[in-house]
Amino acid sequence: NRAVTEAERRRHEYVTLEHLLYAILRDATGRVVLRGCGVDIEALGGALEDYFEGQLESLPEGEAEAPEPTVALQRVLQRTLVHAQSAAQSAVDSGDILAALMLEENSYARYLLAHQGISRLDIVSFISHGMEQGSAPAFEASPSPDLDDSGDDMPRAADPLAASATNLVARAAEGKID
Repeated sequence: NRAVTEAERRRHEYVTLEHLLYAILRDATGRVVLRGCGVDIEALGGALEDYFEGQLESLPEGEAEAPEPTVALQRVLQRTLVHAQSAAQSAVDSGDILAALMLEENSYARYLLAHQGISRLDIVSFISHGMEQGSAPAFEASPSPDLDDSGDDMPRAADPLAASATNLVARAAEGKID
């Protein structure tokens, strides 16, 4: 819905994957996933703004047509829903959509993410290990001075290995096991 609203606001004829990625940037879960994968949120937002301004034409002022979804957008949403069904998920979130988006090879949205060094594997790994099931991010327990440098106060995801495993060497050093 946010992607459609953004396309309408900009008077674009089509809702594209770039509109979808732009909407994901405005979604809390989407920002956690992107940041957890190492995406520079501000740079990505700026690149999308440049794309909208320079590459997509706006409809003339008097025309108020609802934008149509592109075939690529429909494929990504269909892929997301099929994956959710096969994984017995009751809902999908931005991370699932991002993973499906990365399968669209001829997409500028995918290019922008890949340009920042992000792969589909990074997204899937973060979803699988960096977030608790049900899309609630696994955050560090206390505020940390190493919040990202974008200036907002969203914490980074905790180390998934530390969250799901016991460090036996550390326990032995503390004398808790022999």
